[in-house]
Amino acid sequence: MALLIFLIAMTALIIIINNADVFIFAGKCGSNFNSLVNDNDNNGLSYCWNIGANQQQQSFPVLLQKMENGMALQNRKPKYKLPHILLVVLDDVGFNDMGKFSKYAKLSPKVPYLEQLMENGVRLTSFYAQAICSPTRGALMTGRYPIRWRGQHSVSAPIHPTWVPEDETFLPELLQEVGYYTAATGKWHLGHSMRKYSPVGRGFNEFYGPYMGAGDHWNHTVGKYLDLHHDTYIHGVSTHEHIFDKRGIHSTKVTEEFALKIIEAHDETNDNNPLFLYMPFQAPHMPTQDHQEYIIRNMHIQNNQRRRFAGMVSHIDDTIRQVVEKLKSKNNMWENTFMILFADNGGQVTQGASNYPLRGTKSTPWEGGTRVPAFLSGGTNIIPDSVRGTSFTGLAHVTDILPTIREMLLNKIKLPQKRIDGISFWSSLISGKAESNRKVMLYALDPYKRLPLETMRSRREALKEMKDSSKFSTKKVLRDDFGMTNAHAGKYILFPETFLKNSDIYRFTHYGLQQYVSANGNISRVY
Repeated sequence: MALLIFLIAMTALIIIINNADVFIFAGKCGSNFNSLVNDNDNNGLSYCWNIGANQQQQSFPVLLQKMENGMALQNRKPKYKLPHILLVVLDDVGFNDMGKFSKYAKLSPKVPYLEQLMENGVRLTSFYAQAICSPTRGALMTGRYPIRWRGQHSVSAPIHPTWVPEDETFLPELLQEVGYYTAATGKWHLGHSMRKYSPVGRGFNEFYGPYMGAGDHWNHTVGKYLDLHHDTYIHGVSTHEHIFDKRGIHSTKVTEEFALKIIEAHDETNDNNPLFLYMPFQAPHMPTQDHQEYIIRNMHIQNNQRRRFAGMVSHIDDTIRQVVEKLKSKNNMWENTFMILFADNGGQVTQGASNYPLRGTKSTPWEGGTRVPAFLSGGTNIIPDSVRGTSFTGLAHVTDILPTIREMLLNKIKLPQKRIDGISFWSSLISGKAESNRKVMLYALDPYKRLPLETMRSRREALKEMKDSSKFSTKKVLRDDFGMTNAHAGKYILFPETFLKNSDIYRFTHYGLQQYVSANGNISRVY
């Protein structure tokens, strides 16, 4: 009889446990826990059960196991599984060029799949890049302001051995150290004069795409020369191949094909070898070229030039669909994938891009040249349900991506040897906060004269001039680029003194900023 009573009591306890959703955990109670961990403080376990909105916590000296599908949850900390990372960079896409990212999407390109990802992710509505291509890409890879190596203006050209000095650490190098297979497909534009400056010399196991920017999307040429390469660096063996058989295939399709090939070949069952896939699209950078079907998809846009530009963006939408769906079909890799997408600078309005309602265009220091569309998305193991479909309004900069990825990985990757300028916004974003930890942001400080074609003058010389306080002014100017819709309207900007003969000043006057330059004596600013 006693045995029967005991068995009935234990059965009732198990039923109560299963219905009450009991969790064993260390520390304070919460409404959801993904794993069981040791409670080192109490030399035992704590348990928590949910009863409506009330939670209780007590010490529990005995291991309590919850049975699910015949498997017992053990009192041990599970091995952390590194997520896959999909990093996408769009070339010259404006603030109003990514569908419903902007509330002015009526005349925006058709991008239904990107809109779907945004609805299941988090929009970054105050995300800033540099005003032009190579500076943004260098900042992305290093987490450092490009002014630190004199690379904040212009773009990488064949005359430059590299755009970023070789003593700077790149993001894929850090990821490789913890087991990631690193692959890139798309536009590089950070230097390629030697293998050590190419993608496979900067931490990528494999690269497929153009080294330069602004190439022909059909012929894959820059001027007279073919610019399409396949490089590998695996187990200390380096290979390089010129690609001749893609003539007539659009650059966006070329990027898609190789991305799908990388995903298909990846061993997703090996938890010690996650995938880092970097997709810096060459499109929609000029020249404006694409299939007629994508132009027809945007017939809601009356202006022919903008409609053709929109077609290139719609093509990218199709490619992202193919890549994400491939991750979903390949043993559901998507569930453990972190995705971030952003544009490298503002849209080029003379090409048909739109930064509305922001003032300015690509290569200018206005909001329209630097504030870009961006969002995070990913599987259920990455983005909390509580923030999906929301907008993060906190100030963020392209340098913040490296430390944000690091925090998302629970700091599994080390920091670069040099101090970074980026500040992680991961904890702020997943907690639903409206503000980030970033309060100030450097745009393009120019305390020294820049010579034509010069990109990397002596760092010692540059820093010496930066320390010269006589170069700086304490004058503050109230910023108001586009009125009340400016998220940062009313903030003051510190303007450093520069010489009007500075070649950068003259370069920017080409974009209609003569009045702005004359009034303030410079074009640079610090938030």
